[in-house]
Amino acid sequence: MRGIVMGLMIAVSGCSATTAAAAIPDRGRAAVVDVADALPEEAERALNDRVVSWNRSTGHQLAVAIVPDMGGQDVKTYGYQLGRAWKLGDAKRNDGVLLLLAMRERKVRIDVGYGLEPALTDARTGQIIRFEIVPKLTAGDVPAAIAAGADAIMATLPASAVVPHPTGRDDRSSSWWWLPYVLSLLAGGVIAFWLRRQMRGDRQEAQRALETAQRHVRARYHALGGRTPAVTTPPAKTLAVAPSPADAGSGWATSSSSSSSSSPSSSSSSSSSGFDSGGGSFGGGGSDSSW
Repeated sequence: MRGIVMGLMIAVSGCSATTAAAAIPDRGRAAVVDVADALPEEAERALNDRVVSWNRSTGHQLAVAIVPDMGGQDVKTYGYQLGRAWKLGDAKRNDGVLLLLAMRERKVRIDVGYGLEPALTDARTGQIIRFEIVPKLTAGDVPAAIAAGADAIMATLPASAVVPHPTGRDDRSSSWWWLPYVLSLLAGGVIAFWLRRQMRGDRQEAQRALETAQRHVRARYHALGGRTPAVTTPPAKTLAVAPSPADAGSGWATSSSSSSSSSPSSSSSSSSSGFDSGGGSFGGGGSDSSW
């Protein structure tokens, strides 16, 4: 009897694990994953192409998931696990977004990575769900609801949206941004020192020439028996004017490096139908509702 009970418990636990594992669909490279078959093929393809194009133009990563059920989990937990399993968003910026629809539980949720929360706030995701998605779901138009929700998310996050670094600092502030300033100061000091040495050397040479001329005049004066000769004053030596530090510094070239945001890569055999995961940890805020 005990063996039978243990066998039933193992079978039940195995079924539960299988159900929980099956609740996380494989995204592949698709932006729209409809495992509930709620969208017509043409509508799914059109929405997928729009989302992939937006992902590549902005550098963020949006995915849409329509599942038949969530395996007994609440929508917040399931959405978080799904976003982490798909590794949405950049690994450093954490800028992934997930639009989730669970058909059996009649739940809809928008999950937002930490990096996009300043632009796509909980208040904004709540508005999108209440005013763009839920009314169409209540009317039974799932394709229109999903399309309207995804379009509203993409409109809220245009290509010009700034994605803050998770540490709250720009990448340049944590490396060598100060180096050009230090080099400029050092270069100015070296040029000023060289100019002072040059000017000092010219003054000393002029002083030596004047003393030589005076000695020559005194010798001629004594040779003439004290009579004052007509002395021609030696011409003053013209000092070479060295370039100012500002002029000298104009020859220095300042090199700057710019970081280009990398769009999700695509293989040569694929068109605009998919995108690769950014490797993000995915976590942040969001909103959900029933219909």
